[in-house]
Amino acid sequence: MIDYILNNRKSKVTAIICEMNPPHIGHARLIENAKKFGGTIALIMSGNFVQRGTPAVFDKLARARAAMAIGADIVLELPAAFSLLSAEGFARSGVLLANAIGADTLCFGAENASVELLEKIAEVSVSPEAEELTAVKLGLGLSYAKARAQAISAVFPDAEAPLSSPNNLLAIEYIRAIARENFDIRPVAFSRTENVSSEEIRKLLLSGTELTQLQSVPRTAAAALEGCEPVFLPGLDVAVLSRLRQMQKSKLLSIRGAGDGIGERVYNASREAYSLVTLADTVKDKRHTHSGIRRFILAAALEITENIPESPEYIRPLASNPRGRELLAELRNGRLPVLTKPAKVTDLSLSAQFIMRIESAATDLYNLGLSKPEWRLGGQEWKTTPIVD
Repeated sequence: MIDYILNNRKSKVTAIICEMNPPHIGHARLIENAKKFGGTIALIMSGNFVQRGTPAVFDKLARARAAMAIGADIVLELPAAFSLLSAEGFARSGVLLANAIGADTLCFGAENASVELLEKIAEVSVSPEAEELTAVKLGLGLSYAKARAQAISAVFPDAEAPLSSPNNLLAIEYIRAIARENFDIRPVAFSRTENVSSEEIRKLLLSGTELTQLQSVPRTAAAALEGCEPVFLPGLDVAVLSRLRQMQKSKLLSIRGAGDGIGERVYNASREAYSLVTLADTVKDKRHTHSGIRRFILAAALEITENIPESPEYIRPLASNPRGRELLAELRNGRLPVLTKPAKVTDLSLSAQFIMRIESAATDLYNLGLSKPEWRLGGQEWKTTPIVD
């Protein structure tokens, strides 16, 4: 299939939606494969907070620099307002940005690299039968993710194995978003053949292992991250818990995702919880995942309310090389404004300014997780400029 695509259609812009948390050999291999299609390799990467509801292990500029070191031409930010969404919202936001930069190919890693099978699962997921079964299973107390997976598998049994993989789940969401928006973007899946896990790398970093000791991290990426201090969720315990305890209940209930009793339960549990882990454990039930609860907790700390815009309002580069900057030049009069200087956001819509204020708050919160007092300066987001390679 790949040979057929290479011979029949080259790409102008190939997008990869990612977190690089942290960059590893699997990411390097994906970028290497994406280059086979030609064109500019554009990474759309989560900022300082990621979809699993935690801070990124390294700050966004450091990860962008590492991504450039393993082959990206440009790294664009997926703001915290969108990186802290469910898999469906995360994927849709990334696909919207991919379309805004003129991407004609979207590459991703998956345990099952058959796009035809993933497309079939995506199609079944929005069928009346699957939606009805999902509602029934939700009524039995299952989480939305589990209810939906079981419903799809009941309608299409071949989906059961692919739906057990988080990478396949995101791949399906990318395909659904492309189809729903009717974008002319070609989804291309590559098999994840490397026995490497970002989660395992993070655990090793938490235990004190140095990046340079890890064979799963490319040397160029490790060099780009040299001197960077990893940040983990417990480092934000005091900052986030103090914010939650000072928040009025009415304010907490206005936060995105506060429905289904989550806002009320987080409000009550935060009064006694001594860490964010214990807070999520206390709130957890069959209907809600730990990652979903953590996303809500961070959304509350950042005051991401229900009236947040539904899609990104600007294109913000974090790093680029000459080829990436050629793409930026082409986008100056494109679908979305290009924001290279944060202060210029005042020239954009009020919605764009709202998203940028949340991003600034996210960076301020993230920096409080660093060990050295002089690294915890506030207001640093407004001084951030793209890394030029």
